[in-house]
Amino acid sequence: MPTEDLDLMIATLVPIPGVRVLGGELLMLFDGSTYRYLSYGFILHTDINTGEYMEATLSFENSGSFSTRDGFILFNSISSESEVSSWTRYKNGETYIVPGTGPQIAFSMSGENPYRCTAERLEIDTFHPTLGTMTLFFTPSS
Repeated sequence: MPTEDLDLMIATLVPIPGVRVLGGELLMLFDGSTYRYLSYGFILHTDINTGEYMEATLSFENSGSFSTRDGFILFNSISSESEVSSWTRYKNGETYIVPGTGPQIAFSMSGENPYRCTAERLEIDTFHPTLGTMTLFFTPSS
């Protein structure tokens, strides 16, 4: 999932004005009957005021086994790890480490999900407790 699609997804999941993704991507890797759903270091950016913003780097990996049947993909999550680096605030050319933790974002991928797959794209419908169904779009890497 490229940066621009990830940016739209984060804007939907984290309804805080000014939050966006500056870089990074989500990856879905399959090997036999196992999967890895991950991102190492996408950059979250939050505007505060003119010339003032915060940034953090998010990394996560969710892995396990999967199977498919009748248009559904079943993920059995075995391990899941995520980490948001400390938030850094930029104001008037100065840099500050923000105490405490910022918003935590979970990227678990488990359960049965409708999916569609072509040579150009994998689409997986996931369910978010407050937003309902959200479709993740993955394109093959070169």
